[in-house]
Amino acid sequence: MRSQDRHRRVGFTMIELIVVIVIIVIVAVVTVMSFNAVSRNTRLTGAITTVKGALGKGRALAMERNEWVVVVFRSVPNPSEPALVDEDGDDLLSNEQEKRSTRTEILFGQFTGETGTWIPEWPPEDQEGLPPQDLYQGTSSTLEDRYVEIPGAERYLLPRGIKVAGIDYYNSTTANGGMVWATGPELKDVPVDGPNNIDFAAHRWFVVGVMFAPDGTVRTRNNSNSSKSMWMDFNNNGWQELANPADPNGSETNASKKFLALHAQDEPRLTLTMILGVYDGEEARELLLDPLDPASFNIDELISPNGYISQNVDPLYFNRFSGVIME
Repeated sequence: MRSQDRHRRVGFTMIELIVVIVIIVIVAVVTVMSFNAVSRNTRLTGAITTVKGALGKGRALAMERNEWVVVVFRSVPNPSEPALVDEDGDDLLSNEQEKRSTRTEILFGQFTGETGTWIPEWPPEDQEGLPPQDLYQGTSSTLEDRYVEIPGAERYLLPRGIKVAGIDYYNSTTANGGMVWATGPELKDVPVDGPNNIDFAAHRWFVVGVMFAPDGTVRTRNNSNSSKSMWMDFNNNGWQELANPADPNGSETNASKKFLALHAQDEPRLTLTMILGVYDGEEARELLLDPLDPASFNIDELISPNGYISQNVDPLYFNRFSGVIME
């Protein structure tokens, strides 16, 4: 009888098996969550190092070349994901932006010496052979410097989801002592049904830049001339391509909308800053964006003084007299 009792006790009961499985699942979930957190922190730390290196390079270029240099941070479709093409093999940029994730690209720009009032127009697709848009002198409040990419300068691409923001000095809240941020869009979240149908108040996205003077200091305008702002001609074609260009009759775009960047090809006025923040854009979207109702996204929850960026970044400041990043 005793030997039979011992034989019956061999193995696990169903309850014991369930308890073991539950423990294994809990440990697996905790392990995955910890791995994801470590992975995100690693990507963010690496991106901050890259941004600091790019800023140091921009400062060095300005001093070596004895000219005004801007370090630009713009949103581009992830090049590691396949682009959508039409039957002719041409990129479908708008659809492509809807489907592909966004990366932040870092470029280095140089002043072309051209200063004027640029009238943005629709790309002249049906006007082949015509010269670039006219450049004419206007009032000091409308003058813009044209910058182009420095030939041979290396571009940097931050890890997927990592975004760069800068303090928006043009915002009235910032002017009154708050810190409102300017940052680039997650391109697939931006409507693609034409500029006249976009709610610009809900999509206040920008191209952020840091400008170095020839002496290496950081500036928010080129004080060697009377211009008040600047733009980066990314494709160097002489045409300023905007999310909300001038109408066909030639009237100029509303000044505030000339800062907006909703697509990878947009060339708005740069939002120059002296304070930067590097943040996890993927985490911000998970917290702030309802995937079932993207239209409910409130950008103020991201960029306001009490928003996600302010609460999750360690700002990068520059020494006022040298332009070196302050640790």
